[in-house]
Amino acid sequence: MEMISRNTDTPSSPLDGGECGPAEDAVARRLLQSGFSFLGVQMYEALLSLKLLRWLDGVDHGRIAMIGHSGGSGVANVLVRLESDDLAAFVSDYQTTYGSLDIAPGELLLNTFVPGLYPQYIRINDFETSSVPAIAVDYGYPDFDAVVDFFDAEFGG
Repeated sequence: MEMISRNTDTPSSPLDGGECGPAEDAVARRLLQSGFSFLGVQMYEALLSLKLLRWLDGVDHGRIAMIGHSGGSGVANVLVRLESDDLAAFVSDYQTTYGSLDIAPGELLLNTFVPGLYPQYIRINDFETSSVPAIAVDYGYPDFDAVVDFFDAEFGG
């Protein structure tokens, strides 16, 4: 993490959820050149978070839910496929193709650029096939009541 932060032009690391733009593009490219992906780093962080929740006393493991926003939804849409046993519900406001190798000149690479996932993007974003109750909502959650209603229905209010 330190290396990534040191090699960007921003005062803080783009890994801390900053705006999309040149810094995110720089991190995504550096990771890809090193054989990694930005999404992979974020997946690792999310998996560690789930591990921590499983370890904490007082956490009802049957009531762990996940909400993804923007690029975080791209991460979460994959994570819900890998860790369905640990999640009771999931909400996403963004579906991505994860990119293909056809990159236009000047195009910024975002955290969700993982060309290896591109052939699977339709399946990843199809919440009807998720083993975890899931809904897709409009970007930015303009109707957050729908999210609350969903969780109330899943967890019994």
